[in-house]
Amino acid sequence: MKTYALVVALVVFAVALAAQQPTPQGSPKGASHPAPGTSQTMGSSGSTTPPVGLSDQAKVVELTHRVQMLELQVAQRPARSESDYNVAIIGAAAVFGAALVAAVLGIFGQVLAARHAARVARDEALYKDAAKILELRMRQVQEFYAPMFALMRQSKDLYDKMLQQLVADEPSRYRNVPTAIEKEFRWEVLDKKGEWQGFRLLDQLPAIKSNLKALALVDANLLIGEKICKVISNRAGYASEALVDMLGQYMAHYAILATIRNGKETEAFEPGWHKVGYFPFGLDMKIGEAYHEVSKSIDDLRKGSTRTLETLAK
Repeated sequence: MKTYALVVALVVFAVALAAQQPTPQGSPKGASHPAPGTSQTMGSSGSTTPPVGLSDQAKVVELTHRVQMLELQVAQRPARSESDYNVAIIGAAAVFGAALVAAVLGIFGQVLAARHAARVARDEALYKDAAKILELRMRQVQEFYAPMFALMRQSKDLYDKMLQQLVADEPSRYRNVPTAIEKEFRWEVLDKKGEWQGFRLLDQLPAIKSNLKALALVDANLLIGEKICKVISNRAGYASEALVDMLGQYMAHYAILATIRNGKETEAFEPGWHKVGYFPFGLDMKIGEAYHEVSKSIDDLRKGSTRTLETLAK
């Protein structure tokens, strides 16, 4: 718009300049002659000299031409500059975008790598912990619970066999109670008052010495008790806290029972006469429960360790 205004101004200026030039006139009829002493130039045909305004018109045309060329240059320069500027902007944006994408991808890759490394480290730590726990559980089963479970089961079977022998030999003194539940006695003995009381080997052992068949079973049970005490003495650290007290009671029971077996007493004690030293009720059941519980935990730990190894292998 500035260029167009400039052109218009120049054209107006040129027209005004041309209008100010004197208009050459010929010698029309009735015109006054020039003053004396004034010379008048004539052509070969007797006409006057061409008007001076023609050279001014040429200047105007040349000026107009120059303005048009300037306008064309001015019009072309912004286009080239704007195009170059746009190209530069696009190029810079492309470079910046590529750098930004590369940076984002790099950071994202580092985050993923860090997370993967953290997960692998966590899984490795969990696997190591699980391996340690698995090793402890295996030792508990192999060195304590499995031997104790087997020996307790053997001792119970021998105990029942001994009582069956007593019932068979002296049914008026001993009897079986098949309906007994929970803490009720499965075997009973008749006391001096003629009342049935719960059978305890610690009380009746002196009288059993006279029954050789039953005494043989007692001796076999005492040998098993010796093995049980050995396991307790060497491996009690693998037992649960709830069992430790009962294990100590069993060892006391065995020591008193072995002493009575080797003593000279031949008459049974009244049921419940001993204040301490009886077999800790429920020990065999608790040993069995703990054995199965630890065995199950071993299976669970093995499965978990297998899954962890599969995850680490990926």
